[in-house]
Amino acid sequence: KEALAVDEVSTFKLRFTDRQGIPIAIDTLDSPRLNNRNKFTLGPSGSGKSFFTNSMIEQYMQHKNMDVVIVDVGHSYKGINEYFNGRYITYTEENPITMNPFVIKREELNIEKKDFLGTLIGLLWKTAEGTVSGVERDLIAEVINSYYSSFFDGYTGLTPRLQERLKKEVKAKIDDQQIWKTVKTYFSEKVGSLTYFGAKASLVNSESYINHKYSHLATELFIGVEKQLFRRFYHAEYTRLYDLERMKADEVRRKEHYENLIRDLSFDSFYKYAVYKIPAILAEEEENPNSRESINFNFIEFRYVLRKFCTGEEFGHTLNQKVDDSLFSERFIVFEIDSIKGHKILFPVVTLIIMDVFIQKMRHRTSFRKTLIIEEAWKAIASPLMAGYILYLYKTVRKFWGEAIVVTQELGDIVGNAVVKDSIISNSDTIILLDQTKFKDNFNDIASLLSISEIERRKIFTINQLENKENRGKFKEVYIRRGSEGEVYGVEVSDYQYLAYTTEHSEKSAVAVYVNHYGNYQKALIHFVADQKAAMMKRDHFCSMINRHACVYAQINESQEAILVS
Repeated sequence: KEALAVDEVSTFKLRFTDRQGIPIAIDTLDSPRLNNRNKFTLGPSGSGKSFFTNSMIEQYMQHKNMDVVIVDVGHSYKGINEYFNGRYITYTEENPITMNPFVIKREELNIEKKDFLGTLIGLLWKTAEGTVSGVERDLIAEVINSYYSSFFDGYTGLTPRLQERLKKEVKAKIDDQQIWKTVKTYFSEKVGSLTYFGAKASLVNSESYINHKYSHLATELFIGVEKQLFRRFYHAEYTRLYDLERMKADEVRRKEHYENLIRDLSFDSFYKYAVYKIPAILAEEEENPNSRESINFNFIEFRYVLRKFCTGEEFGHTLNQKVDDSLFSERFIVFEIDSIKGHKILFPVVTLIIMDVFIQKMRHRTSFRKTLIIEEAWKAIASPLMAGYILYLYKTVRKFWGEAIVVTQELGDIVGNAVVKDSIISNSDTIILLDQTKFKDNFNDIASLLSISEIERRKIFTINQLENKENRGKFKEVYIRRGSEGEVYGVEVSDYQYLAYTTEHSEKSAVAVYVNHYGNYQKALIHFVADQKAAMMKRDHFCSMINRHACVYAQINESQEAILVS
């Protein structure tokens, strides 16, 4: 038998009702029962999942120091977002959701940001279902490090192994008779006269001496890599050599066009840099005497696949547009991405960059609590490739006064998914279950996944089953487990709240008619409820009438009166 609940002592409370309909306040964020604030919500379609989440969001927003970011795929939160004058960003082909996750300040370049970019690049290359090997991950990480080092610190020259290789290649090119005249001119300028060189050569007329001079020249030419000397004598041959091979880095050309290569931080500049840098790393590693085997990295595939995200290509808008800075100070944002939920490439990429926006908010809004709610969009990122990043997100939000909430209705997507179990559920101390009647035949799987005891199971299957509806408004019940034990609460709301929460299409459409007429969501709700009462109609009939006439009740009355007068 459940004990009679009492209000919990806390500075952060959510209000529900107990099983008898008595208001009750509980702490879902700072309760001593919790080690983290993260939540996992499961409820089949029609169980009241979105209704509960809307109620929670409304109460969150009543706390002035709470930011809420939602990734949605079904327009479930449009009403509550309008009520609080939040930002509602819908992905369309005409107005896609775009970001530039590469733009950061030097002090923001930390291991977490670099890991995120590594995950993003892996996702662009392999898609969410693919896998990135350890070697591929390490090479991408090296390119990311070099990219930002080059941008913030400027040209840093050549690596030691590449220096040795270049000296050998310079000597080989000097031996080529086509540039012999250039070599003699160089020595003439260097020692004063061609006669001096000839005299030296005749005094010690041996191959070793000539080789010594050539080696000396190669070294001097290399030492002058950043001087006019090197560019003057070697640039043309050096460039031609690397252009032909296509697998070696043209450091000189890179230096000369450096500002064009990384003029700003964006996917475009990263792609250009990676296309130059990766062949250099691969070539350098091949000549490394300590390397036992070559790196298995499909550069041609990498270059081809990622090119579609460059400006002017198929997805060129996605990662090259500057993020709207106002998002970082916006308290309530909904990203609606229903239109791309079936897109194998864009769905996970857009979800990931929205998560990055949340992380940036989390780091900058230190005096605010932060909540990231991911509706069915979580399926886009619940893959082995993304597991590390999800784990990082869940563990990091705790440090920044935040929480991550996953909301789902698809049982088949969570049972047997190792990423859900190890990265999401294992790091969610709060489990929220709506009416599980539809899942009754499969509840053993759910109980095993969520570590639900037999005692807790009995509580769960009383949801919406008690004879406790008399003298109460419309409500649905929810089971909330914090730590190892849970309780069942009622989500009981006013008519105004119901209209803001509803996901019924006809009701949302009717409310939209009122919003368009009155120009204010809160005012629209007040008039809608008043008009329904005046009309003495059930809500479904009233909504049908409003939608049929496409105008508010007062206008319908005026029209009917005009007809009677005429």
